[in-house]
Amino acid sequence: MNQKEEQILSAATGLFLRYGFRRTTMGEVATEAKISRQTLYEVYANKEKLLGGVIELYYEKLFETLKIEWEQSEDLSAKLDVFFQNAVIEAYRLIQQWPDAEDIISEENVHAQNAYEAGLDQLTNLMEKILTPYKKQVKQSGQTIPQYANFITLTSMKLKKNLNSEEELVLLLKSLKISILAVLEK
Repeated sequence: MNQKEEQILSAATGLFLRYGFRRTTMGEVATEAKISRQTLYEVYANKEKLLGGVIELYYEKLFETLKIEWEQSEDLSAKLDVFFQNAVIEAYRLIQQWPDAEDIISEENVHAQNAYEAGLDQLTNLMEKILTPYKKQVKQSGQTIPQYANFITLTSMKLKKNLNSEEELVLLLKSLKISILAVLEK
């Protein structure tokens, strides 16, 4: 991703969070990014592709944060805390700020869906890496590392939907963590 794309995506993210995806126009994004509309359309042909780019940039930053913080984490418990805080709780907070987040997630925006699914796949791959030292325990539970990583990633990401509060999310993540550690630290 080049500097111009990041400039555009940063502007779009701010506007989407402030006004919502539907109410933000490409013209507003161009103005906020301090570029011409023509330049914006050369980089992102439409608002749907722009949203896909925003989601891709979000995941890029998330992956970088996870990698850095996991390197500083000593054990699985700490790595799970890092994952839950950055990939789930922070995402929950972001969704709470975004005026039309649920509409975007449920709409038929192929670019956004593809970016979201690619992000989930990469999160699962990262989870596989931190589970690899526990291959024996995972196998004893009747699963493979990819299956268990997929379970942890999808379960934790789905928890943030339909909740009444962040506190409820934190409690559910705590229960998930206890379950994971019970399986892996036998």
